[in-house]
Amino acid sequence: MTVVATVFQDIHIVRGALADYQELARFHYCRRPPVAPALVGAAWHMVGRASPRRAGAIVLTMPCLNNAARAAATGDAFVAPNPRERARLLNRELRTIARVVVHPRYRGIGVGTQLVRWALEHAGTRYVEAIAELGFVHPFLVRAGLRQFAGCEPPYFIWESGRDGGRGEVGERGTTGGRGDSGDGEDGAG
Repeated sequence: MTVVATVFQDIHIVRGALADYQELARFHYCRRPPVAPALVGAAWHMVGRASPRRAGAIVLTMPCLNNAARAAATGDAFVAPNPRERARLLNRELRTIARVVVHPRYRGIGVGTQLVRWALEHAGTRYVEAIAELGFVHPFLVRAGLRQFAGCEPPYFIWESGRDGGRGEVGERGTTGGRGDSGDGEDGAG
């Protein structure tokens, strides 16, 4: 479709503010605000000479300290001599994708996938993880480069910088999925 391709080409992702997410929060299934935001990306549809339209947002947060799926996926990556050092290590090496939301007008064209790719590039950490309640339904996290770690409920996804060309290879139990790079089925909920 020419219209979809044109719209997608006019989407620009930039560093945003929490207000960018808050403007779209009503379209996300989780009503609680993200805790400890560390990075926000905003997708804008640049519409000719008209004012840009907010198409989506992603929020990365500081990681929670304990996560069984993370421990299984990363092995000894976050072992430290004491809890305080472990917290420092986690905060230095890891960010968590807490929210991905796409305005309904822009769903299904790959905006969520591009927001995640932007976040992976700009996180500034070795790892980026996502615990996605709806991750099994909408594989945009996998299309963006995260690997789903098998056997976790809720679904757990992780990406490691520089490993397998930055595609998130972690552990032997990680799985790939998705249907290529199309935006089909993407709802922007993560």
